[in-house]
Amino acid sequence: MAVFLRGLVGSAVAILFYTVLLFAPTWYLTGSFDWPRGWEFILLLIPLYVIATVWLSWTDPALLRDRTSLAGKQPLADKFATALLVVFIVAWFLLIPWDVHRLQLLPVLPDKIGYWVGIAVFLSGCFLVWQTMRTNTFAANIVKTHEREQYVVDTGPYAYIRHPMYTSVFLLFTGIGLFLESSTAALIALPGTIIFFLPRMLIEERKLKADLEGYADYMARVRARLIPGIF
Repeated sequence: MAVFLRGLVGSAVAILFYTVLLFAPTWYLTGSFDWPRGWEFILLLIPLYVIATVWLSWTDPALLRDRTSLAGKQPLADKFATALLVVFIVAWFLLIPWDVHRLQLLPVLPDKIGYWVGIAVFLSGCFLVWQTMRTNTFAANIVKTHEREQYVVDTGPYAYIRHPMYTSVFLLFTGIGLFLESSTAALIALPGTIIFFLPRMLIEERKLKADLEGYADYMARVRARLIPGIF
């Protein structure tokens, strides 16, 4: 029950975080919170977070505990890499309301097309997150090879890419950008993920290769980090 409640609190904090990032600039730029598509996105997040918390607390409470725990001790390089990706995430979300309400840097897809394509791509990212967590009970926010007798996972999405959770990020971001009518945000989702998440991927791989038996062989078998056959 404690892990479940912690998961709900973490979900509430995450939803509040995204709400502030989207609607603080909206209020600043427009003088109101009147952004129906933005509120639809927040309302979409609520059941997804609740369902994910219930599912994890039922099927893998250890993973839920890991993902809702504070980072603890991290090497300096890992802290820097984590800070880098957090900066990217915050900046990316702040860009959306600025682009929608003021900049309008690129044309957007027709209303219904952007709406449904955005939802489809976003939900495909959610599906990949689910597959990753279902396959890998060690998919914590911070690599902890010394805990829970970790072993190499090479099934499910890990049979094709080494970092499926990060692949889900650019799917989620692309879908969000399209849904919220910011083609600019959708367009930079993939290169932004590669550039800003790569240091974290390299650090994780170095640690796993050094500490986890069989991971070097896994890296030799599965060459792609994010996109099968490409990168």
